[in-house]
Amino acid sequence: MLLLKKAEKMQSTVDSIVYYLNCLGGVGIFIVMVLILLDVSGRYLMSRPLPGVLEWSQLMLVFIIYMPLAFVEAQGGHITITFLQSRLSKVWRTRSDFAIKVLGLCVFSFLAFLTFNATVEAFRDKEVAFGDFRLYLWIPKASIFVGCLLYSIRLLSDVVLGCVKHLERGDR
Repeated sequence: MLLLKKAEKMQSTVDSIVYYLNCLGGVGIFIVMVLILLDVSGRYLMSRPLPGVLEWSQLMLVFIIYMPLAFVEAQGGHITITFLQSRLSKVWRTRSDFAIKVLGLCVFSFLAFLTFNATVEAFRDKEVAFGDFRLYLWIPKASIFVGCLLYSIRLLSDVVLGCVKHLERGDR
């Protein structure tokens, strides 16, 4: 019982961090919306588009996509195809969910590792993209790393919690 409470506490801590990053993703959507509105208004009303809107929008898309990944997992909101799972017994459905989470944990942990290395290299080499302004490429790469890392941590907490519940119940 103590192990279950610690696992639930770990998942609760992860979920609170993930919630705030999801809010950052929402703020990113709002910022992109305002930037595009100002750009379109300036372009068609005053023939003066806002410089750098394309670059800022592209930068914000990375935040909008990767920051809420773990939150969507916590809510159970990712797309699932239940064609095969609906034909499985409850025991096999639980096992397949567990296997899928372990596979996702492996894939996103690997992605986090790769993007961490890419972020460090981009920071060390001072990689920039030129447009209307200089965009340091380590910033969007770092957000991809953070999103993949938090998604991996969320999947890890799901796997650990599933194992603890399995051990608590004594299921085979």
